[in-house]
Amino acid sequence: MSCIDIRGVASSHPTKDHLAPRPGDDVVSSEWMEFILKDKQVIPQEGVKVSNVVVEELGENRGFNGVMRRLVVSYEGNNATETLPTTFILKRSDASEQGRQTVLSWKPHREALFYASDLLEKVVAGPAPHVLYAYGNGQVGEYVILMKDLKKPQTVGLNIVFGNQIWGVGKYDFELPQPLDMLKEMYLNIAKIHASNWNNRSLLQYEFLKAAKFYNQQDRELWEEGMAKTRKGWETAKKRSSESTVFKLSEKLLNVIEKSMEKASWESFQESINAEPFALCHGDFHGSNFLIDVATKKIDALDWTEVGLCTPTTDLVQTLISDIKPELFVQHSKELVRLYWEELVKNGVSETEYPFEKCWTSFCKDGVERWIWLLTICCEMTQVPDVLLNYFNDQILAFIEAHGDLEYYVMKTVV
Repeated sequence: MSCIDIRGVASSHPTKDHLAPRPGDDVVSSEWMEFILKDKQVIPQEGVKVSNVVVEELGENRGFNGVMRRLVVSYEGNNATETLPTTFILKRSDASEQGRQTVLSWKPHREALFYASDLLEKVVAGPAPHVLYAYGNGQVGEYVILMKDLKKPQTVGLNIVFGNQIWGVGKYDFELPQPLDMLKEMYLNIAKIHASNWNNRSLLQYEFLKAAKFYNQQDRELWEEGMAKTRKGWETAKKRSSESTVFKLSEKLLNVIEKSMEKASWESFQESINAEPFALCHGDFHGSNFLIDVATKKIDALDWTEVGLCTPTTDLVQTLISDIKPELFVQHSKELVRLYWEELVKNGVSETEYPFEKCWTSFCKDGVERWIWLLTICCEMTQVPDVLLNYFNDQILAFIEAHGDLEYYVMKTVV
């Protein structure tokens, strides 16, 4: 894998980059595809060639960042058997000027930089064995990622298992796993990843990781810009709430967020992050970013665009507020956090330095600190319907009331 230069530019296969697809391309080179598949040992080195690559729309994509396409590959040759994979997923930034500005502003290309770095080798239970190629360029605002197509007849997003928020769950000819069982698996898996890079200050050299510079007490101006966007988003949230018949901010949550905004400062942010452990975190740890093979119960993470440094329990709470009915997380959150903490300890985190009580206290506040920021972002997005914003209002409030009911929360990573 390649190193990442100081400009935020990286490719996992630079020798063939002149053939690689870029944002906006309507075709994918058969020669490039064959090179990648052979390099990653997806197809045999001899006796098979990629004869054609067809680019198709990916109708089931509901993400806000990037353009997803399915690639359908044809083969020829003596070893071109029916067992070879014929579909792959291509994820790219939007080629429009607005798409480039989105990358330059929100930096989702960090996912490609993450895949192209040596960090995967340092993460226990590596998060992305399905990634075949990654290119990211922070100078011009673009990225391209090629992945295996993990969709199988009995594969669904974990968001479906959890109830799919407001969107509803269709009919399946197989039985879905129990939400609590899948939450336990998610928490055990992320505990291993967190533990493998617990308070690892060598991560600070990977400046593409979200918040890495903040942990070095750098980039205050960037943080202040992020807070300005957050405050602007909060004003939009209040406006949308006042004008909507569907989305209504609860008075209690409104007061909590108002007070959190008033108290937000670079100094309080720095004090908070230096008082707690950090780890390499997924950063967008909710059901839609994970696939489960129902037959094997194997879970795969699909999206690491928000990968960075954070207080680890933030990942845990994002899942609950995003996806889980309050009656389930109110009853089982302590059980889930204890399971997570025990797995941390099994994987080397000091029980003395990080007792369960400290883990629980962090869990009760860290996720809300992030979700205040997330709510303001969602309110700025016109494609997020009012009914979903109201769902988030209810979820955040339910979590707060069940986990400490604090008057305000420290605003942390906002960019």
